[in-house]
Amino acid sequence: MLAKKYRLAKEKAFKRVYQKGKFFFTSNINLRFAKNQEKNSRFGFVISKKISKKATIRNRIKRQLSEIIRKNLKSIVKGKDIVIKVKKPYIEKDFNQKEQILVKIFKKNKLWQESE
Repeated sequence: MLAKKYRLAKEKAFKRVYQKGKFFFTSNINLRFAKNQEKNSRFGFVISKKISKKATIRNRIKRQLSEIIRKNLKSIVKGKDIVIKVKKPYIEKDFNQKEQILVKIFKKNKLWQESE
Protein backbone atom coordinates (compact mmCIF):
# COMPACT_ATOMS: atom_id res chain seq x y z
CA MET A 1 0.00 0.00 0.00
CA LEU A 2 1.17 3.50 -0.76
CA ALA A 3 2.15 5.66 2.17
CA LYS A 4 -0.36 8.40 2.97
CA LYS A 5 1.93 11.17 1.69
CA TYR A 6 1.80 9.61 -1.80
CA ARG A 7 -2.02 9.44 -2.00
CA LEU A 8 -4.56 11.92 -3.31
CA ALA A 9 -7.36 11.76 -0.79
CA LYS A 10 -9.56 14.81 -0.97
CA GLU A 11 -12.16 15.52 -3.62
CA LYS A 12 -10.72 19.02 -3.95
CA ALA A 13 -7.36 17.61 -5.10
CA PHE A 14 -9.04 15.35 -7.67
CA LYS A 15 -11.08 18.27 -9.02
CA ARG A 16 -7.96 20.42 -9.35
CA VAL A 17 -6.22 17.72 -11.40
CA TYR A 18 -9.29 17.27 -13.61
CA GLN A 19 -9.75 21.01 -14.17
CA LYS A 20 -6.16 22.25 -14.50
CA GLY A 21 -4.20 19.15 -15.39
CA LYS A 22 -3.05 17.62 -18.64
CA PHE A 23 -4.52 14.37 -19.85
CA PHE A 24 -3.62 11.31 -21.88
CA PHE A 25 -5.98 8.57 -23.01
CA THR A 26 -5.30 5.01 -24.18
CA SER A 27 -7.52 1.99 -24.66
CA ASN A 28 -6.51 0.76 -21.17
CA ILE A 29 -6.03 3.86 -19.01
CA ASN A 30 -6.93 7.53 -18.79
CA LEU A 31 -4.17 9.52 -17.13
CA ARG A 32 -4.52 13.05 -15.78
CA PHE A 33 -1.72 14.95 -14.09
CA ALA A 34 -0.96 18.39 -12.73
CA LYS A 35 1.85 20.05 -10.80
CA ASN A 36 1.51 20.19 -7.05
CA GLN A 37 3.23 22.19 -4.32
CA GLU A 38 4.55 19.08 -2.57
CA LYS A 39 7.99 17.53 -2.89
CA ASN A 40 6.41 14.15 -3.61
CA SER A 41 4.11 12.99 -6.35
CA ARG A 42 0.65 11.94 -5.21
CA PHE A 43 -1.58 9.38 -6.86
CA GLY A 44 -5.30 8.77 -7.04
CA PHE A 45 -7.11 5.85 -8.64
CA VAL A 46 -10.56 5.83 -10.21
CA ILE A 47 -12.21 2.50 -10.93
CA SER A 48 -15.82 2.87 -12.00
CA LYS A 49 -18.66 0.48 -11.30
CA LYS A 50 -18.79 0.03 -15.08
CA ILE A 51 -15.56 -1.95 -14.72
CA SER A 52 -17.09 -4.32 -12.18
CA LYS A 53 -20.07 -4.19 -9.89
CA LYS A 54 -18.08 -6.07 -7.25
CA ALA A 55 -16.14 -3.88 -4.83
CA THR A 56 -13.64 -6.71 -4.24
CA ILE A 57 -12.55 -6.61 -7.87
CA ARG A 58 -12.33 -2.80 -7.93
CA ASN A 59 -10.31 -2.82 -4.70
CA ARG A 60 -7.99 -5.49 -6.08
CA ILE A 61 -7.24 -3.31 -9.11
CA LYS A 62 -6.52 -0.35 -6.80
CA ARG A 63 -4.15 -2.49 -4.72
CA GLN A 64 -2.36 -3.66 -7.85
CA LEU A 65 -1.97 -0.11 -9.16
CA SER A 66 -0.80 1.02 -5.75
CA GLU A 67 1.83 -1.73 -5.68
CA ILE A 68 3.07 -0.87 -9.18
CA ILE A 69 3.46 2.77 -8.14
CA ARG A 70 5.12 1.86 -4.83
CA LYS A 71 7.60 -0.42 -6.60
CA ASN A 72 8.56 2.25 -9.14
CA LEU A 73 8.32 5.34 -6.94
CA LYS A 74 12.00 6.27 -7.36
CA SER A 75 11.60 6.45 -11.14
CA ILE A 76 8.49 8.63 -11.17
CA VAL A 77 8.94 12.39 -11.48
CA LYS A 78 8.37 14.29 -8.24
CA GLY A 79 5.95 17.19 -7.69
CA LYS A 80 2.93 15.92 -9.63
CA ASP A 81 -0.61 14.91 -8.74
CA ILE A 82 -1.58 11.98 -10.93
CA VAL A 83 -5.03 10.43 -11.35
CA ILE A 84 -5.23 7.04 -13.04
CA LYS A 85 -8.61 5.94 -14.37
CA VAL A 86 -8.84 2.34 -15.51
CA LYS A 87 -10.80 1.07 -18.51
CA LYS A 88 -12.22 -2.42 -18.92
CA PRO A 89 -9.48 -4.01 -21.13
CA TYR A 90 -6.90 -3.21 -18.43
CA ILE A 91 -8.43 -5.51 -15.82
CA GLU A 92 -8.05 -8.56 -18.05
CA LYS A 93 -4.25 -8.22 -18.16
CA ASP A 94 -1.88 -9.95 -15.75
CA PHE A 95 0.16 -7.98 -13.22
CA ASN A 96 3.33 -7.71 -15.35
CA GLN A 97 1.38 -6.49 -18.37
CA LYS A 98 -0.37 -3.89 -16.19
CA GLU A 99 3.00 -2.66 -14.94
CA GLN A 100 4.41 -2.43 -18.49
CA ILE A 101 1.38 -0.47 -19.69
CA LEU A 102 1.61 2.00 -16.82
CA VAL A 103 5.38 2.51 -17.20
CA LYS A 104 4.99 3.03 -20.95
CA ILE A 105 2.32 5.69 -20.38
CA PHE A 106 4.43 7.44 -17.74
CA LYS A 107 7.46 7.51 -20.07
CA LYS A 108 5.35 8.85 -22.94
CA ASN A 109 4.14 11.74 -20.75
CA LYS A 110 7.59 12.53 -19.32
CA LEU A 111 6.51 11.43 -15.85
CA TRP A 112 9.34 8.89 -15.74
CA GLN A 113 12.99 9.51 -14.96
CA GLU A 114 15.57 6.80 -15.35
CA SER A 115 16.91 6.04 -11.89
CA GLU A 116 20.63 6.11 -11.28
